[in-house]
Amino acid sequence: MVVDFSDMESVRHSAEEALNRFPHINGLVLSVGALIQNGPHILAGGHELMFATNVMGPFLFTQLLLKRMQESDGLVLHVIAPFYKKINWDDLESTRNHRAMAAFNRTKTCNRMIAAESARRYKGKISSVAFDPAYVIDKSDPELDKRWPTGPTGFFWRMMTLFIAKPTAVAGEPIAELMLSHPDRSAINGALFKLYNRIYKPDKAMNDEISGKRLWEELVKKTSS
Repeated sequence: MVVDFSDMESVRHSAEEALNRFPHINGLVLSVGALIQNGPHILAGGHELMFATNVMGPFLFTQLLLKRMQESDGLVLHVIAPFYKKINWDDLESTRNHRAMAAFNRTKTCNRMIAAESARRYKGKISSVAFDPAYVIDKSDPELDKRWPTGPTGFFWRMMTLFIAKPTAVAGEPIAELMLSHPDRSAINGALFKLYNRIYKPDKAMNDEISGKRLWEELVKKTSS
């Protein structure tokens, strides 16, 4: 299946296709993290491209598959990033004074809030966890050089990629284990994992129940039209 998470109609079409193809949906891995330079990029529907891709699309896709997952004790795994950026409720999509890295970090903060809010809202129906893959990247990506900012920030990320980044399998294997190795998925509902390790230290974004609820309500409005 192919889905464009920036396009809510594409999301709805793909969710319908998934429901038609799969009588059981036991798990969903939301691994969406587009870092898009030279923004903001405003879509025809009025939403900012990176926010729509990283936050709105995955949120809507999950909601559309929710009932099917409830029938199978489903587990939703939200791939997050270890960055925190305070939510600006007056500029949730980062369309004003847009800086690519700050806007990206804000979307990944939203992912953590959504993971935790899902766990609270659907406790006993489905389970939701957040997963920090550490720094993994596909170095064979022919478009990789185009993805980094210019200047010192871009140089920093190029050096990180060269010397620190691990291959994607480093994250893929623990994701597979998480999805397959917990007969009682409710035991990990609301948890944060970093690779194979469960993190018990409180997470600022995930523990912010007021913001989590507010973000959820905002996303319901944004994805309902």
